[in-house]
Amino acid sequence: MIKKIMTVLCLCLIFTMTAFASSKTADFSYKGLYLGDSYEKMVQLLGAPRYDMEQLVQGVMVTYYMYPKDTKVALDNRNKKVVDIQTKDKDYATNDGVKIGATPYKMKQVYGKTEKKFMEGKAYYIYENPNMKSQRLLLQVESTEGYLESFQLTTLPLADEEAVKESDEDTSSQTNDVNAAYINSKEIDMSAIQTKS
Repeated sequence: MIKKIMTVLCLCLIFTMTAFASSKTADFSYKGLYLGDSYEKMVQLLGAPRYDMEQLVQGVMVTYYMYPKDTKVALDNRNKKVVDIQTKDKDYATNDGVKIGATPYKMKQVYGKTEKKFMEGKAYYIYENPNMKSQRLLLQVESTEGYLESFQLTTLPLADEEAVKESDEDTSSQTNDVNAAYINSKEIDMSAIQTKS
């Protein structure tokens, strides 16, 4: 009898974990559009974009496609796959009912507890896709009350302090090297200078 109860409990636990994992994976899409999908899939699901613009994001050249309700989707210019989805659409809700204006309690209840991080002056709760660690869900929140302001799904590098610091150090050393090489390559014309004898 105890074996049967333990077996049933184990099966319930496995079923619950599977349902939990699948809901988390589903949250890594926007209206059925997933990171890694093609331009054609984007147009099929969201319609034709209003306009597009190219942008360099953390060293990756992407094309952002703009949609109504403050929604934009970026495709990597190299492989033409979706790498970033951002929305402030107040009508959009995840499968678990999280939408713009959600409280910190609701977000932590659905996604779990995580520390608030600040990037480029904005506050975020950041979650990794349990099935693919390179995919992240960024929930931008109001910095004092913590209400949800926007969703972002991305595989793009994040602008964290260490990456920015490393980038600044690399840039300054490269700039110094370039400036030194430029100055050393120039000859100064001193023919107009009179010297005292």
